[in-house]
Amino acid sequence: RQTNLSDNTRSPTLCPWNQTNLNNSHNTPTNNSLNSISSIRNAVTSLRNDVNNIMAKFQQLDSKLDKILNTLTTQTPSSKTSTHTQFDDTTASHNHNDNINDMFMQNDELIDNTINTPHKTLHFDKLINQLHQKDVTINELTNQNKQLYESYNTLSERLLQLEQNINN
Repeated sequence: RQTNLSDNTRSPTLCPWNQTNLNNSHNTPTNNSLNSISSIRNAVTSLRNDVNNIMAKFQQLDSKLDKILNTLTTQTPSSKTSTHTQFDDTTASHNHNDNINDMFMQNDELIDNTINTPHKTLHFDKLINQLHQKDVTINELTNQNKQLYESYNTLSERLLQLEQNINN
């Protein structure tokens, strides 16, 4: 019985785990918090960079899409598509700046009247495929961007909480 009593009243210095806890109780949380805050700050900075890079990619894609759309709407099907035969079509030159639907109808009329049909359709198929690929890329980038913003918001909230904890 007395041995139990002496065990219960044992000095903390004899228990290494107690001693460690006593020594580190003041330093550890602050150091951990500071480390967490600096690592979160770094993560937020790198997320900001990622977001900026994605925005830059969006702008590049936008300008590429604009070029493709301009090609589709302003280039007559008879020009620059065939290396073999160049022919005049007054309807095509007059409707130079028509919208895309008119352009395709006009293209169909020209295809009916031209020997080089494969060249015309191939050219527009290529452009349509390019547009589709850009759409797919834009969707992927939009999803990435959304995920990055969500991560960025989560990290910003954690950073705020940690700063408040340290201030308290």
